[in-house]
Amino acid sequence: MTTQVNLMFGIHSHQPVGNFGGVFEEAYRNCYRPFLETLARHPGIRAALHYSGPLLEWIEENEPDYIDIIASLAERGQIEMLSGGFYEPILPIIPRDDALGQIQMMNDYIKRRFGQKARGLWLTERVWEPCLPSLIAQAGLNYTVIDETHFAYAGLGPKDMFGYYLTEDDGREVAVFPIDKHLRYYIPFKLPEDTIDYLRSVSEEGKTTDITYGDDGEKFGVWPETYKWVYTEGYLEKLFSMLEANSDWIKMPTFAEFIESHPPMGRIYLPAASYDEMMEWALPSRSTVKYQEIVEKLTSDGVYQDYRPFIRGGFWRNFLVKYPEANQMHKKMIHVSRKVNAIKGKAAAAGRRELWRGQCNCPYWHGLFGGLYLNYLRFANYSSLLRAEKIADDATHSDSSKVHVEHTDYDCDGHKELLVSTRDYGVCLSPGYGGSVTEIDYRPKCFNMTDVLSRRPESYHRKIKEASHQSKTEEVKSIHDIVRVKEAGLEKKLNYDWYDRRCFLDHFIRPGTTIEAFARADHDEEGDFVNQPYELVGKKKSGDKLIVTLKRDGHLWRQRCAIPVSVEKSLAISGESGIVANYAVRAGKKPIDSTLFAVELNLTLLAGDNEDRYYEIPGVALSRNRMNSIGAVDSVSLVRLVDRWMGIAIEIRYEPAATFWRFPVETVSQSEGGFERTYQGSSVTAVWPLSLEADDSANYSVSLSVEQL
Repeated sequence: MTTQVNLMFGIHSHQPVGNFGGVFEEAYRNCYRPFLETLARHPGIRAALHYSGPLLEWIEENEPDYIDIIASLAERGQIEMLSGGFYEPILPIIPRDDALGQIQMMNDYIKRRFGQKARGLWLTERVWEPCLPSLIAQAGLNYTVIDETHFAYAGLGPKDMFGYYLTEDDGREVAVFPIDKHLRYYIPFKLPEDTIDYLRSVSEEGKTTDITYGDDGEKFGVWPETYKWVYTEGYLEKLFSMLEANSDWIKMPTFAEFIESHPPMGRIYLPAASYDEMMEWALPSRSTVKYQEIVEKLTSDGVYQDYRPFIRGGFWRNFLVKYPEANQMHKKMIHVSRKVNAIKGKAAAAGRRELWRGQCNCPYWHGLFGGLYLNYLRFANYSSLLRAEKIADDATHSDSSKVHVEHTDYDCDGHKELLVSTRDYGVCLSPGYGGSVTEIDYRPKCFNMTDVLSRRPESYHRKIKEASHQSKTEEVKSIHDIVRVKEAGLEKKLNYDWYDRRCFLDHFIRPGTTIEAFARADHDEEGDFVNQPYELVGKKKSGDKLIVTLKRDGHLWRQRCAIPVSVEKSLAISGESGIVANYAVRAGKKPIDSTLFAVELNLTLLAGDNEDRYYEIPGVALSRNRMNSIGAVDSVSLVRLVDRWMGIAIEIRYEPAATFWRFPVETVSQSEGGFERTYQGSSVTAVWPLSLEADDSANYSVSLSVEQL
């Protein structure tokens, strides 16, 4: 006997800040519009809908009638709108005031445009931490939906994943609905009949079953091969028709209605978690492989479900460890938030909006989607953060011509950094890591020109060779199961960096090393300077200029023999001249016989193969001059990285003239469309031959400035 099922149905749709207009248009045409039109044809299907702020802003500007359709469905009671952080942040990792402000912004939007008071919250990437109940309640909301994974980690079994539970923090309670994982994998990848059969199977125990479905709207037309299946072949129409045809036993209340008419299953406290895949992605790459092996073994032994509560991946915040670039952006966001929240009035409102845009979650992590690996998403976040910072600084500093300095552990690594801001430049200098510069912002364009992602091993790299042998199938697969490469020979592009891609990195390289070996990061590094600490000898401020002097007494290593050598570099940072680094390389009591001293910068103009971004060396005709070109040029005193799209040129000067090495920094990552190569930036390096007598020294200079075209 089939008993009643209460099916709560939730759909979340999102596009990140900075995504291309064409991506928005295609997603709207192939997914958002046909989904809503199908829903409107089936009044018996009741759903909770969530749209992120970036997507709503694009729709308002480009397809405003879509907003009217949502409003009409809300008015007739068919849909319930879910709130959330407006610009789709990971709520636990942004300052609480910003989290409350973003939720309130979405609450206000829902009230104004759809005439509803929001009751529930869509939790970004379902990243849960135990502090969230008090935040959600403080924002005026009383429920959220999260994966059954969270409940399994709290010790609940499969038969407990129904209805909703109450949880609390600081005495403030909210309801939490467990999302059924089977439904997440059934819809829309299996036949509609399979979904109905599954609902019937869980309801045959003689009592009403209350079950929650919640997932990404992009599954319905954006994910690979889903448009044809969902719309052309009629999957969604059939599913909705079958749900309506079985409405005698499948009921579809909204979440808010269900809470009002049904008691909770009990009280629960959930550990920090997200969905299974996210927690796997958050692990270090080597640990991910081990995790996959144990899951595969337990599954093949038929006991995975028995041990599932005790088998878990990582913790979302460890993306900030796995990817130092994510941590750098996160700490920039925290730093800017403090600045913005210290000002008042109209400037504060404008600054908060830009700050909140810079909190969009997508470029802070990486899993199945490109995320952090997509340089244009990082660019969008950084641009918003830099605009917010400029607003705050203009409201705080009466004289923008002066240099401002902070000496603080900016990235929370136990070593203090120097944060320097002038009229035109923002610079983060890290004595503890090679005396390097981790960030150079050109403030007139709100552009972080040093946002270059290092090349790291990923657990999925081992699948690339398998992809070439994959057999084709007509079956529509979940995005998690697709293995596809976007170009042949990607396995040959798997190069890994042993140091972070920063600026003013100091190398001692074995003579005879080729640019190709250096580009692969498998060259013979003779010095111990690149990623080792420098001593902050002194800093001197004068008007618009700050001079920072750093020194390291290190070694050249040859056949296990240590030859003492010291490097002192003095970096002058000003709004007028940019950054000028003067080097003094000194031998110790032993001579230095023939090495290569090199200073490396890693910079990005975002596009590797666009004709409007290129190298320019006076007097030299490069056979290939685009940013993804590789090569060496002798006797270079000046090189320009020209960006006609942004209207700037980065000028780098060398004294004395140096051999100039250049190569693209390209990563291989997975995305929803398969494995792909992505341009992250370019390594530009000055190389000088060096031989020194004992106690002798040599001097070099590298300067960087930006010219507006």
